Order: sequence, then C-alpha cells, then structure tokens
Amino acid sequence: MSIFRLLLGVLFVQFSAALPPLSPLAVVLCVALVSRVWRVGRSGALGAALVLLTGFAAGALYTTVRAQWRLDDRLASALEGQTIAVSGHVSGLPQRVSDGVRFTFVADRERTDGTQLPKKMALSWYPSRRAPDAVPLFAPGRRMQLSVRLRRHVSQFNPGGFDYAGWQFARGVGGAGTVRSGELLPGHVDSLQTTIDGWRDSIRQRIAAAVPGQAGLLTAIAVGDQSGVSDAQWDTLRATGTAHLIAISGLHVSIVAALAAALVSALWRRIPRAALRLPTQRAAVIVAALAGVGYGAMAGFGVPVTRAVRSPRWPCFRRDGSQREMCLGWRSWASCCSIRGPSLRAVSGCRSVPSRRSCWCSAGVMGRSAA
Repeated sequence: MSIFRLLLGVLFVQFSAALPPLSPLAVVLCVALVSRVWRVGRSGALGAALVLLTGFAAGALYTTVRAQWRLDDRLASALEGQTIAVSGHVSGLPQRVSDGVRFTFVADRERTDGTQLPKKMALSWYPSRRAPDAVPLFAPGRRMQLSVRLRRHVSQFNPGGFDYAGWQFARGVGGAGTVRSGELLPGHVDSLQTTIDGWRDSIRQRIAAAVPGQAGLLTAIAVGDQSGVSDAQWDTLRATGTAHLIAISGLHVSIVAALAAALVSALWRRIPRAALRLPTQRAAVIVAALAGVGYGAMAGFGVPVTRAVRSPRWPCFRRDGSQREMCLGWRSWASCCSIRGPSLRAVSGCRSVPSRRSCWCSAGVMGRSAA
C-alpha cells in the first residue's frame, strides 16, 4: 500500500495548475515523521491518517523537487534567438536526414561569459548553400565547437496533436537550436553512456551496409532508432495494426530474455559438473536477466524498456530461493514485460500522466509482483 500513498502525492502535483511550494510540504512531512517516531496514534483513525499523510507528503515533495529541477534546466528567455559559441559532446544517436543531421548535444557547463545553458539541447545542422558539404560525420561522444542559434521548445497545441515541447521536457532536453557553423575538436568523451551509444551506432551502420532496403525496420528493432523508418513503411504498419512492434517495449525484452533462458537451460543441463554447482533453473534466470538488461541498454533504455527491466524482484540473486520461487519470479517478470504502455512518467517530473488503460494495468501488475 505504500506505493499508492506515494502515488496520491504524485498525482496531486501532476494535476495542479502550478507547482506547490516546497516549504509546506517539507513541514508536513517532518511533522508526520516525528509523529510516527513518537508513536502518536499507533492505532485507530489517527494512526492511519498519519501513515497516509506521510506517504502523500513524500510523494508530493519528491515530484515537486524533480519537476523544479527540470524547469530550472530550460533555456532562459533572454537567450531566445541569440547565436553563441558553445562546446560540448554528442549524446545519443545522431539522426541523419536527407538534408542534414539532428542530434542531442551536451554543452559544457563552464563558460567564460557566465551564460547558463541547459544540460542537453536538441540541435539541427543543415548544410548551407555556400558550403553544401559542411556537415561532418561524427559519432556519439565526439566533442565539437559549434556556433548555435538558440531557441526554446514550442508546441502547436492543437486538440489531439503531438506535444513536442512536453516530449522534450520529459526527455530532459531543455533547449533547441540550429547550428550555423562548427568544427570537430580532438578528444572523445569516455563514459558508460557514450560507450553504449557507440556500440548502438556501430550496429546501426552494419545493418545499413548489410541490408540497405530494410535497414530502417531492422535498426528500429535492434537499437531502438526509428529515424530510418520511412513514411510509407509507417503507413503500412498503421494500416496492418503492427506499428507497436517497431517500438521496443517489454514484449521485446521478454522475448530476448526467454530465448536466452531456453538456450542456457538446454546447454547447462548437459554439463553435469555445472548443473551440480548451480541449478539449471537459477542459471537460466540469471542469464535471462542479464540478456534483458543488455538488450535494454542496446535499445536506449526508453520508458517501456526501463519499466520492464526494473519492475521485478530479482529472485535469481537470492541464494535461499527455491525452484518454485524462481519460476514464479520469472513468470511475474515476463508478465510485467509483456504488457504494453508507458510507465508512470509522473515520478520523473514529467508534465503529464498517461491515461491509457494499459499503463495502469501494467502499474497494477508491477505493484502486485513487487508485493
């Protein structure tokens, strides 16, 4: 029941017209915690109210802090339309289009002029008429010096239309811009994220070289990059009701994990020494979990994939777990992975709460499996 008390506080912030002040929420949470420590109203209606108030205040305070962090990371209004020089590195997979490239840029925080830029910016780089070959090839993690014309995210708020600004806000991208000129800098940012993105970019290039005609669909399923899927292919997928198969979700993670578990189970039981040292079921579950995490990393850890990977209890890491417990744990994980729909984006400080039934059904399954 604790998750539902926290959820009440999260929903309170999400459906508020403005962020609530932090001081009252912190005071309410402190009073509720002190009351519980002093065991005020250990039973009865007062005790139940204190428990509910503690969870509600904690959820509301957490969501407010996360949302305020995101709001503070947006591009300042004073920088709208200005052209500045900025250095940083490429984050994620650059998306090549017919006339240019779009990519996420992580700007260096330390600037000589004291200008505060968002942590991430969505940039577009198109070749000019005077220099049509001015856009260089670059990989994730490559450092660059750019001259960028900055702008804030704007959405066309048509009924039922796509909220572009909200989508970028949910991704943690605080600003946008158009590259006027730039150059590649020596050096490369070495981190776990850039390493994974480098592997994804290498897989994407190999698929494009091997099967040029169907590279867009295969790349979308392999590494989660849908930029290569053409409009005609999207129309065909929508008409046949198979568009959801291109978006990597828990269904794809569960298939990869199940295949890995079946392969290891078939091989492990044929090695007597290994089977005596570690039960076949446990080895299969461990490999399945690692395969799910690995595929999730290659897919970019989107919201559905992250939910699928993080949702279950991992019984395979418990040394005292029985075979029945491992089997039930694996089934609960597969059921969580297979249900489509985004997770509760509210806990990440996003602007909107998903209202599709699949989301709340998935959240219910996750809460039950974690109980």
